[in-house]
Amino acid sequence: MNEAAADAALARLLAAPRGGCSNLLDSRPLMIDPAAGFARIAFTAGTEFCDENGHLLVGLQAAMLDEAMAIAAVAQRDYRQAVPTLAMQVSSLQPVGPGGLTAEARVLRGDAELAFLQAELRHDDGGGVCARAGATARFTARSPL
Repeated sequence: MNEAAADAALARLLAAPRGGCSNLLDSRPLMIDPAAGFARIAFTAGTEFCDENGHLLVGLQAAMLDEAMAIAAVAQRDYRQAVPTLAMQVSSLQPVGPGGLTAEARVLRGDAELAFLQAELRHDDGGGVCARAGATARFTARSPL
């Protein structure tokens, strides 16, 4: 990993205006490796996103995974393109309660048009992987950060 490039990519993302979904998910980028197409993103999920059993809704976990995968992909393209998700499969591996979570996402393969992405979500309490996702996304034009 080129630490200077990783630090610069993280700084650019942190300096950019946050979208509504990022605010809702309380996302905080921790590490970006643009050369590897990798992102580590922290989230905080409140009790308002839990079901009657106190478990975090899988849809919210999917949104966290989707955001992390998109960041990994756009960082690899120097934030010059967006990557709307075309298809995503999410597997919930265990129930998880509210609190801090961390997603690690990577670009498995990409070309001029498509990105194939993968991510895992872990609860910060050390309970292991609670969800995994794979996605296909299409690169589209956007203004750079």
